[in-house]
Amino acid sequence: MLGLCTPVHEYSLQEPAFDWMPETRNSPPRRRQSCKLYGNSSQFGRLETTRPQSLIPSLSLSLSLSLSLSEAMAIHESKAIEQAQSRPISTIVFIVAMKAEAAPIVDRFGLSEDTARFPEGVPWVRYHGIYKDLEVNVIWPGQDPLLGVNNVGTISAALVTYASVTELKPDLIINAGTAGGFGSKGACVGDVFLVSHIAFNHRRIPLPSFDVYGIGLRQAFSTPLLLKEVNLKVGKLSTGDSFDMSPEDEALVRAIDATLIDMEGAAVAYVADLLKVPAIFVKAVTNIVDAGNPSLEEFHANLADVSATLNQAVGRLVDKINGKRMSEL
Repeated sequence: MLGLCTPVHEYSLQEPAFDWMPETRNSPPRRRQSCKLYGNSSQFGRLETTRPQSLIPSLSLSLSLSLSLSEAMAIHESKAIEQAQSRPISTIVFIVAMKAEAAPIVDRFGLSEDTARFPEGVPWVRYHGIYKDLEVNVIWPGQDPLLGVNNVGTISAALVTYASVTELKPDLIINAGTAGGFGSKGACVGDVFLVSHIAFNHRRIPLPSFDVYGIGLRQAFSTPLLLKEVNLKVGKLSTGDSFDMSPEDEALVRAIDATLIDMEGAAVAYVADLLKVPAIFVKAVTNIVDAGNPSLEEFHANLADVSATLNQAVGRLVDKINGKRMSEL
C-alpha cells in the first residue's frame, strides 16, 4: 500500500527539514538545522547539513554525521507514519472549492461556520462539527472580496490546504468536488470517481527534470478496501488553472491517460505530500469535455444536481471511514 500522496518520480533532494515546515499529526518532531548551498548561479550545487565548528572537527566527520542523521530521521519518520496509520481516524478535512459543492456536505453533517482558525483578513471559511466518532471539517476558500466569485484554482487550494493542516492537524484530507470528464474514457455526467493519480496539465517547463516536476504526477493514498465498500469508479485526474484546454494542456492530459479534469486536485496533492498527510480525491462529473457540447453551459446546468450526487457519495465514504484506521482503508 502506498502512503500519503506518493510522488511517482523522485524530483530533488529530500534532506533536511526546514524551520518553516509545520509539525502535523503524521510527522515526527522536526530537528532544526542550518544548510549551506554550494555552487554558482548556473548550478544547483550540493546541500550539506552543518553544525557549529566546535562539534565538527573535520569535513569527513561532518559528512558522516549528516548521513547518519538523515538515515535516523528517515527511520523515525517512517515509524511515525506507521503509528499514525495504525490508530483510529479522528479528524478529517474536506477541501471544497465552490460553495455550491460545499453546502450539501455542510448540511449533511450539521456543521457550524467558523473563521477564527485562519489569519485575519483571508476569505477562507471553516465549517466543523462532530459526526459519529469523527471531527469533520469542510474548508471552503471563500469568495474574492472584490468580484464575489468563488476562489477556485490551484493557488487558493494550496493555501487553504496548508493552513488547514497547520491548524487542524487532520488524519486524512478529502478533496471533494466536481470535474469535467472524458466520455472517451467512460465518464458520464453524474458519475462519481475515486481518483487514483493526479497531475498538473498547465505547468510546461521544457528543461530536464523540470518537465517532470511541472507535471507533478502523484498517486493518491491507496484505499482498496474503501473502494470496494463504496463502489465508485476509478480514474486519473488532471488539474489546470483554466476551464478550457489549450492543445498543449490536452496533450499533457492525454499523456497521463486522465479521465477527469479539475482546477484544484493536484495542488491539494502537492501540499498533502509535502506535509505527509494522507489524501484522497472524490470527483463528480458535471460536463463531458470531449462531447462537442459547450462545457461551460453544461457545467452550470448540472452543478446543483451533481453536487447533490457528490454529497451522497461523500456521506457513504465518511460512514465507511468512521471507526477505521488508515491501514484499514
